Amino acid sequence: MSISEHLTNLQRALRGRRLTAEEAARLLGISQPTLSRTVRAAGSQVTVVRQPGVRTPSYALLRGDLPIAARQPLYRIDEQGRLSQIGEVAFLDGGASHVHCEDASHRTLKGLHEGLPPFLRTMMPSGFVGRELVRFHHRVLGLPPSLRDWSDDHHVVFLARQGFDTPGDLVLGPDAANHALAASDFESLVTDNERGTWYRDSVLAQADQAGGASAGGEQPKFLFNLADGRHLLVKYAPAGSRWAELLACESIALAMLSAQGLPAARAYWFESHGMCYLEVDRFDRVGHHGRRPFISAGAVDDELFGRRDSWAAFARRCAEAHLLSALDARRIETLAAFGALIGNNDMHFENLGLVPDYARGTYALAPAYDMLPMRYAPAAGGIEPELQPLSFSIGDAAIPLARWSETRPWAAAYWQRVAADARMSAGLRQVAARNAEAVDSHLSRLGAS
Repeated sequence: MSISEHLTNLQRALRGRRLTAEEAARLLGISQPTLSRTVRAAGSQVTVVRQPGVRTPSYALLRGDLPIAARQPLYRIDEQGRLSQIGEVAFLDGGASHVHCEDASHRTLKGLHEGLPPFLRTMMPSGFVGRELVRFHHRVLGLPPSLRDWSDDHHVVFLARQGFDTPGDLVLGPDAANHALAASDFESLVTDNERGTWYRDSVLAQADQAGGASAGGEQPKFLFNLADGRHLLVKYAPAGSRWAELLACESIALAMLSAQGLPAARAYWFESHGMCYLEVDRFDRVGHHGRRPFISAGAVDDELFGRRDSWAAFARRCAEAHLLSALDARRIETLAAFGALIGNNDMHFENLGLVPDYARGTYALAPAYDMLPMRYAPAAGGIEPELQPLSFSIGDAAIPLARWSETRPWAAAYWQRVAADARMSAGLRQVAARNAEAVDSHLSRLGAS
């Protein structure tokens, strides 16, 4: 039998699975030397998969149905803005992926994943900004116009071709890396004094492209860089609207968390040209060109636990697995308690961020973000829920009573600040005052103090 025939049989045997050399030789009924020659003849169609902690490597068939190469280099941009290749991602037949890194400082990135690696899931476009990217790029990339219709394959194509400004410090593929380098050559000339005008133009452009609507009542936003090197996520709303009030509420919450010694993103609220803006610093960016690692709790939990139950339960699992320090686990419990007491009913796993240590395989808590009373946020169609006082309960049993006790005075002070803030409507100030009283009295009865 010829090598080409052996190759056909090997490709058939590897469809959707991986085989060690011994398993492949036995299944094909050939010797090890013949198998080696067959693998060499396969060239870019077959790859070697090495898993941490597994001594024997295996063979896998590379995807042949992607519009990009099934092997993509993996790059990292450090805090000085320097780009370097740290490894390679191979997309395997059947939907698995394999990450290979030689450098010990990035060793925990490598390994076999049944789907996409967690860092790629964090980099995927999502939310309002993600939909804007899709609207702008889908035609030239040949991708579906709606993000809801995207498969993992669509996300991979986008990341390899246009994913140059995604969360964190990683970049997939040479096309995206070249875009990142080209973008780093550009420095914004927009100063603090000019940003209101530029923001208004960005808002008008988004409204024109999206027909003035935001899916599911979600808060519209855009990314913006200033001449001083600040990288911003800018949220906006018409002055006098409920969303404008909530943006002010978010600025108060983040400032309060920071004052209490918890890591929190820096945020600045201001009004210009009839719009209110909340500038949130991108903490995964350093100066004009530098970047820092970032990964969502959702990507970590999906890869390791598959639970997505609550922030506090996730923190406990990570601490028990020695992935997170006891201090950061307590901080996450505190954030969860504080969020519950200020009416944040949108504490999903993409709203909790971590900073990965690629060498050790551990995580640190990233600065808090998206912390605001979403209980009062407008729903789809702009419908504003009634400003009813919150009903407090210990709904998350994973949060120790000590965390409720710790956060009770913060939450009461938070609502008192909202109640005294002239940016809020009379209705929100009234309900905030009632919430401040309720937080204090309810937790006192629980004996948490």
